[in-house]
Formats: sequence, structure tokens, C-alpha cells
Amino acid sequence: MAECGATVEGLALEAGRFIARVEGRNLTVCVLGLGYVGLPLALDLARAGFAVVGCDSSPAVLDSLAARRSPLAHIADAALEALWPRFFAVAPAAGRAPAADVYLICVPTPLSPSGAPDMGAVIEAAELIGPSLTRGALVALESTVYPGATAEVVRPRLEQLSGLRAGRDFALAHAPERQNPGGDGGEQSRRRLVGADSHAEREMAIGLYRTFAEPTAVESLATAEAAKLSENVFRLVNIALANELAATFRGMGLDPWAVARAAATKPFGFMPFAAGPGVGGHCIPIDPVYLTWRAEGMGLSLPLVDAARDIVGRRPAEVCAEVLAALPPRADGDRGRVLVVGAAYKRNVGDARHSPAVEIIEILDGAGCETAYCDPFVPQLEAGGRLLSAAPVDEALARDWDAVVIVTDHDRVDHAAFLRAAPLVFDTRNVLAGVAGAGARVVQV
Repeated sequence: MAECGATVEGLALEAGRFIARVEGRNLTVCVLGLGYVGLPLALDLARAGFAVVGCDSSPAVLDSLAARRSPLAHIADAALEALWPRFFAVAPAAGRAPAADVYLICVPTPLSPSGAPDMGAVIEAAELIGPSLTRGALVALESTVYPGATAEVVRPRLEQLSGLRAGRDFALAHAPERQNPGGDGGEQSRRRLVGADSHAEREMAIGLYRTFAEPTAVESLATAEAAKLSENVFRLVNIALANELAATFRGMGLDPWAVARAAATKPFGFMPFAAGPGVGGHCIPIDPVYLTWRAEGMGLSLPLVDAARDIVGRRPAEVCAEVLAALPPRADGDRGRVLVVGAAYKRNVGDARHSPAVEIIEILDGAGCETAYCDPFVPQLEAGGRLLSAAPVDEALARDWDAVVIVTDHDRVDHAAFLRAAPLVFDTRNVLAGVAGAGARVVQV
């Protein structure tokens, strides 16, 4: 949207007052959605000195927070206890969000059953904020969306329900989340993008975000939306390339991990990505679809992205094919007992959303295997319509298995110990490289 002089002037006075209140920590921030994005954000704001009210519709989340217990494995209870006088959580009441000066939307943006973007939670959040929105407020969407979504989906609902206009009466921004669960929380995770369609709106959003992060202003809502999708499409394509190269080099009799380490010695023009059993989490399996869906609706195509999705999407089935081919035949017709080590989508977190472990378990079950899993971060896992409980590692090691499949490389798990549990260990993460005595019992997949 081109900047309009009257619109910018109308919000400029409010922007000055807003920034003064930010500097004095004299405003209330409402964070809608207290999951992997919203809860860390709420705690960052509380540490920065703001009064923060979290808003979530999940009774389990609200009960946990009320008891000062973190609902997320990577956030300590002590962090909540230390900030509780400044941060508390409530459910939306009477169809509206709590009164606040800032509203930050951190709700999920999954895919619908048909594979299209599901903006339902974003719409619901906007419709909660609208009746509570006041002149001079800031609304920022952190959820990942397709280019144009903030202006086309969020803005009209806020304006209709509040009677106010974005860019004139309140500021609307897109500040795409960059949470990295299991990361070190250092400088890289603090670098944020903030996009808005007018100078005054950008100034208000940057004024808030610089109190707890290192924001960079970009020229529009859509630029920020597209940049976030570009970040995760980049990761998807390079992970797909790493898997394709790994399969090719194995076929040539080479160690793909050794090749990757050698290439990574180049100090410029190369960035290492690891092959693995597939991708998971709330970003890489989902976000590229938001871009391809939007592009297709505009008569555009992204064949490279489509090919990358296909490559990584095949990985769980390819892993299972190697496992099933290696299992010895049994007289009773069963395919054997297989232990899956690791259910989270990445190391050192408890998030199993879209984890390749789920599909691996389902495929092996469907082929007639008896399966179990162990993961100290994921106590329960839904796979194949069943709710599974993790086997304690010590208990799993005490049993005999026909094969072990290492899916997630948690630091606290002694993966070498599983060499004693089965004649074959399928290592999708290269965690057993260099382990003495591994030999032919370890299969790289």
C-alpha cells in the first residue's frame, strides 16, 4: 500500500505518544496464543519491563501457567515464577481480548485437510481484538502467513469491529516470528523483521520491538510476510538437496557426511545442511505451502519448491524401505520388532508436530512390525490413530529388538548404547559415526 500523507499525519501524533509510553514502560501488551511462539515472546516483554497479559483458549495451558508450571519443555518453571507479577494469562471473555495498548498475534497457521492455508486461528484472534481495539494501539501479527494476508484477512476484521482505520487510528504490522526451540537464544534469534505500510506504523512497531530484540524495518506488510516464507523455503530446498546428494554419494560408495564436512571447509559460497529422515515442526513442512498456494492463485508456479517438498516428503518411506528390506524373514509372518529412538522433530525439544518419526512408526506398523519408541522429551505420541507412551530408555535397552532406527539425535541420549539392543541400527543422523565396534551393524540412511 502506498503511503498516504493524510493517513501518516493522522497517526503521527499517536505514534509519538506511543513511543514515549514504550520508553516509560507505561503500556500493557496482550499476547494472543501462548505456545512455542507466544509464551517466549510474552516472557521477553515481561523481562523488558512491560505489563503482559497472555490470552489463550486452552484450559490446559492456562491451568499450567496459573500453577507457575511451564507448558513447554524448553522453558523452565523458574522463568515463569520470576516474571509472574508482571505476566499472567487469561482466557478471552465475552468474545473479546483483554484491554491492552498492544496486541501481538501468535497463533498457529496450519494447513486445512485439503492442504490449503488455514487462517482460522488468525481470523479468530483478529475478531477478539477488534472489539477491544482503541485509538493509538499497535497490532502486530507474528504468525507465518502468505504475502497479502495481514492486509486482506486481519486488517478488514480489525477495522470493521473497532470502527477505526489502520494507518490512521491504529498501527498494523507484521513481525514474523523467528523462534528456534532448542537453540541457544543468542543474537541470531533476536534479529527480527518488522513490516508495515506506513512510516508511522513502522516507527511504532520498531519502537516496541527494539526493547527486547534487534528489529529491522521493511517497507511493507507483504515484504515481511514474503521474507519469512523465503527463509523457510531456503531451508526446505537446501535440506532436499542435502538428501539428494547423500543418496547419490552413498550410491557411489562415498560417505556423504564426510563429503559435506569437506565442502563446509570452503569459507564462502557454501552453507552446510544435513540430510535426515525428513522434516518436521511447524515451519518447514507448512510454510512453503503458504507461498505455493498464493503463487498458484496468481497464475505463478514454483517447480523447485514443489520438487523439494516431494524429496523430503519421501524420506520417511525411504527409511522404512531400507529397514524392511534388511529385516530377516520370520516363521510367524511378523516382520520383526523395531525400536524408534527419538520422536521429536529436532534435537533437544519436546515438539513432535509433523515429526518424521510418526510416519516411520505408522509405515512399520502397517508392514507388520511390532514398534515402540523412546524419547526423553516426548512422553506421548499419537501415531496411526493410537496414543503411544514412550518406553524409558533403560527399559528399551533391556529388550531385544530386530532393528533400531535413530530418528532424533538428542544430546542426552547415549545412542551408542543401542548397539547392544539390536543386530542392526539404522542411523538417520550420523550420530554413530566413529563409534568403536559399530562396523556393519550400523546402516546409514
